[in-house]
Amino acid sequence: MFERFEQFLVSNGSIASKQIPYYVKRVKDSYTKSDCLPEKILSSDQIKQYLDGLENTREDWQVKQAEQALRLYTFFVSRHGQRPVATTDEGKLWGQILEKMINVMRLKHLSLNTEKTYTTWGRQFQHFVNGKSPNNLTTDDIRTFLSYLAVERRISASTQNQALNADIFPFRHGLEKEVANLDAARAKKKRRLPVVFSVGEVNRIFDVLTLQWKQA
Repeated sequence: MFERFEQFLVSNGSIASKQIPYYVKRVKDSYTKSDCLPEKILSSDQIKQYLDGLENTREDWQVKQAEQALRLYTFFVSRHGQRPVATTDEGKLWGQILEKMINVMRLKHLSLNTEKTYTTWGRQFQHFVNGKSPNNLTTDDIRTFLSYLAVERRISASTQNQALNADIFPFRHGLEKEVANLDAARAKKKRRLPVVFSVGEVNRIFDVLTLQWKQA
C-alpha cells in the first residue's frame, strides 16, 4: 500500500519529487507507532497523538510535513483502498436524506439555485463514499472528500467552500449530526493583482487635467 501511495504522489504532481520519500516515511512511521494496518485510516486521535510526539523531537516544518502527508494518505486510502459495495437499502436511505435536506432548504426559503447546487454536491459526496450508509458517515468522510477536491480535482478555494457548506447541511439537517475538527487539505486561493495605471498613463491624465485647468 505504501508503494502505491508513493506512485500516487508521483503521478499526482502536487508534491516535489525530492520530498516524496519523506512523505512516505512519515506515513510509515505513524502507522508503525499506531500499530495500524496500512489499509486502514488512522483516527483523528491517532493522528494527533503521532503529531504531538513529533513536536518534541522535530522542527515545526517537519511536523507540518507529516500532517500533510497523513492527509494525503487518508485521501489515498479512501479513494484507492477497498471500499464497501453499496446496497439497495443504503441507496434508499441516501434518497431519504437528500429529500429531507431539500425540505429543510425550502422551509428556510433558500433559492432554487442553492437547492440544485447542494443536491448536486450531496450526490457527488454519496458517489465518493461509494454508497456508504449515511448513518455511518463521520467527519473524517467530509474531510477526505474536501481533500480529494483540493488535491486530485484541484478545484478553487471558493468551490471547495461551496462543497463544504453543501456537505455540512445534510449532516446537520438530515442526520442531525454536528461536524467538528474539520481540517482538510485546502484549495489555494488565487492571488489577484490590483488593476493600476502605469506611470505613463498617470502622467497623461495629469497632462489632460492641467490643460483643462489652464483653459478654464
